[in-house]
Amino acid sequence: MDPLTILGISAAVVQFVDFGTKLLSHATGAYKSATGKESTNAALSTVSEDIQLLCGEVDKKLAVFAATVPSGSLDEVYLRLCSQCGDIARELNNAISKLQARGMKNQCQIPGTGDSRCTRIKDTTWNTLTIMLQSILSEKRIGELREKMHDTRQQVSLAALVCLWDDAKKQGKILSQISQQQLDIMSTLNRIDMTAQNFGQELHETVGGANRDSQTCKDIESAIWSARWQPEYPLPGSSTSSEKASSLLKMDISISRIVHSLLFPTMKDREATIQKSYADTYHWIFSDAPCPEVVLTQQSWSGFSTWLQNRTQDIFWITGKPGSGKSTLMKFIAAHPVVEENLSRWSGSLPFIKAVFYSWNAGTVLQKSHEGLLRSLLHQCLSQQHHLVPAVCPRRWEATQMLERHLNLPDWSLAELMECLNSLFLACRGQYNLVFFIDGLDEFNGDHSQLVEFIKDLSQQNGIKICVTSRPWNVFNDTFIRSPSLRLQDLTRGDIKRYVIGNFNECPAYKELYAISIRSAEQLVQTILDKADGVFLWVSLVVRTLVVQMREGDKFADLQATLDSLPGDLGNLFDAIWRRIDERYLSDASRFILLLENSLMPLRALAVWIIDEEDNLALDFNTMERLSQSSAEKIVRRRLNSRTLGLLETSPGGLVTYLHRTVQEWVKSGNTLETIYTARPMNFDPRLELLTAETVLLREKGLWQGRNERDIWEHMANCLSYAARVENSDLRNERLTQLLDKWDINAREMSGRSLEWPRIQPWSTSGCSFIGLAAQFCLLPYLQDKVTDMPSVLQSDPSNVHLLGHAVFGRDYFEQRWAEGFIGKLEPLKMHYFVPERRLELVHFLLAHGVNTSRKKDIERQVSRLVGQNWRGEKTYWIAVGKLLKSHNQVWRALSIHRKWEGRS
Repeated sequence: MDPLTILGISAAVVQFVDFGTKLLSHATGAYKSATGKESTNAALSTVSEDIQLLCGEVDKKLAVFAATVPSGSLDEVYLRLCSQCGDIARELNNAISKLQARGMKNQCQIPGTGDSRCTRIKDTTWNTLTIMLQSILSEKRIGELREKMHDTRQQVSLAALVCLWDDAKKQGKILSQISQQQLDIMSTLNRIDMTAQNFGQELHETVGGANRDSQTCKDIESAIWSARWQPEYPLPGSSTSSEKASSLLKMDISISRIVHSLLFPTMKDREATIQKSYADTYHWIFSDAPCPEVVLTQQSWSGFSTWLQNRTQDIFWITGKPGSGKSTLMKFIAAHPVVEENLSRWSGSLPFIKAVFYSWNAGTVLQKSHEGLLRSLLHQCLSQQHHLVPAVCPRRWEATQMLERHLNLPDWSLAELMECLNSLFLACRGQYNLVFFIDGLDEFNGDHSQLVEFIKDLSQQNGIKICVTSRPWNVFNDTFIRSPSLRLQDLTRGDIKRYVIGNFNECPAYKELYAISIRSAEQLVQTILDKADGVFLWVSLVVRTLVVQMREGDKFADLQATLDSLPGDLGNLFDAIWRRIDERYLSDASRFILLLENSLMPLRALAVWIIDEEDNLALDFNTMERLSQSSAEKIVRRRLNSRTLGLLETSPGGLVTYLHRTVQEWVKSGNTLETIYTARPMNFDPRLELLTAETVLLREKGLWQGRNERDIWEHMANCLSYAARVENSDLRNERLTQLLDKWDINAREMSGRSLEWPRIQPWSTSGCSFIGLAAQFCLLPYLQDKVTDMPSVLQSDPSNVHLLGHAVFGRDYFEQRWAEGFIGKLEPLKMHYFVPERRLELVHFLLAHGVNTSRKKDIERQVSRLVGQNWRGEKTYWIAVGKLLKSHNQVWRALSIHRKWEGRS
């Protein structure tokens, strides 16, 4: 079919669907017939005739082409979708026929008046007709028909776009060009009605990006995404011929967008926190045999270089105790040129693609999840070989080609990532080999047995090598017991000795002591080696402690006594270090650890510096020299060293982190966290302090530039989550309100959206005010303060969900529904902070103070559904909030009756 025909048929469908949707909605106002005549009263026969007229227009247009369209073609799929209008029309007319048959027997209730009056059914108001249809069709069926009409409109719009796109490809044009061409032609033809022109304009604005925020555009994006596309052209090879180079240049924008969408902000943070290996350590891994002094066990040694070169599908497993240096070794080998040379021998004539993932249990969800692993591996592989993108990510590729750069790419789901990884193996077959280094299997969240099965399945693919590290847990030991492996604590004694002597020699006091008693110096080193038992982390902490004592002039006897008193177990060693912290610094140590424990994002050293500064809300980092920011980070590093004695540190990337995962495990063990919490300063709330820092940092241009809206939203949502977690007290609540007002102002200014900045929330279509967000996140003290100062906020929320809905359902409800509608119900979203008692208190407060309740019935119906679903496992909450809404209903009815009688008297 030609594009003009497609637009004409689509417009007829849209006109019918819009009419039917209005008929089934609680729309008020004058009835507008298919001929354009408006009337307050609508005869049922007229409505029935209009339905037949509109549906007949669709059928008439379809009949012309139905016999000539090839079966299975895009046009045939398109016509089949359009024909759904007939089914809807028949059901609506059947319902109207039943109403006509009832004659004058029924009475209709005029909504909102409480007045029952006799009305002739054949001559009724448009709004009343809608109400009366509910007596024929159940509420559930009406909802299903509305949803079906919505889906029909969405699918027809998509199918029209696909057909236009197919025509554009045949003509060698892009979709926006072909849609503009059709608009130009339509404007000159009298036979094209206004509805068709409007629909054509709508599609053109969609593909051209002028109508980015329309619901139609969002619906089309959603439908495009749920389709399963396959590329229709051959995958470009790695040749650099001028023809292929030109082709790659045209695809570059789409490819870059897709590759960039795999990136997540903390992808490289873990690697940055891993200490670089000490000079001249770990080189033994490239030897054919271990050092003679190594006492071998079954798992101590397998030749790593041999494994790199051999054509084997075995996974290489590096294991060891906590703190033995597994991640440092992985970082060492992943970038070492000897590894590259050995892999080249294995790969032969084919190039290889290498990807590395460092899992981090103390990091964000994506740093310790299956999803984060896949995103990182795919991002690295596709960054190295861009031309693989169309074959590896066909759905994203086709979608970006259809809507060009204006498509909002959705978040990656685990199902799609798995699909893309399988496509990567197929695309690389015969062209590339793959090498994956995966550090810290034990740091992943979730079921580790599923993780190792997944890695085993990967290793069975042709042309792939995988090296992993983990602690020697049973799940890993059982899986990799027959794999080539290294047990690290058995192999690093020489490295530890080199590290100890090297650090001691950097201390002038040690050289002075060594000159007096070489034997005592050697005995001290020997004791460290014996007591360390291969745990590098223990050695680094002990060496730091001893060097401090040397600088203070302690004798070897004093040093030996300290060494003997320090526990060999890491947990007990951390206890000992905590007890050694100077009493005047104990509250600072507590503050720093609590800030890190409560941070929902990587904790920047700059944020800690802001928290420690006086009048911090007046700071503006856009005017600070980079040198000043660097100095601030250095100040924080110095404070952490003195206050926590090395338990916390700063990474090269400027993040505050635990020295090692074992420190975090110690903090969370037993009564340790309670002990640390007890040492905090009076009235210190880490969430309030973190919100303070983020309020200042919100003015950083780097947060807003070059990041997609979903990443920005996640950052903003974490800030609001800090506010939700602040402990309740008058002093804190006053400061919280001031902070949130300042935070809102900064968000308006920096986003460039003024009051509309909350529209970056994924589900939001017509926009949500900051007051609405405060209700979603249950910021009760803030709302109490605002309602007291300005009661009108209870009525003025401009969003399509009233303030009461935000308060009842919360953030998770809206974002879960958005995700399911956009990418399908693939897996549950992570659930955020939710305290039922606090949310009930908020709902009660809003109802008691006169919140807008015009949509309360809709809210009550949805709450009833959620009770049945036991959504989020919070059935008790949904029952309680349902009762709260109904009890308010009874009070409201009583007040209404009282006011009505007062008016009559």
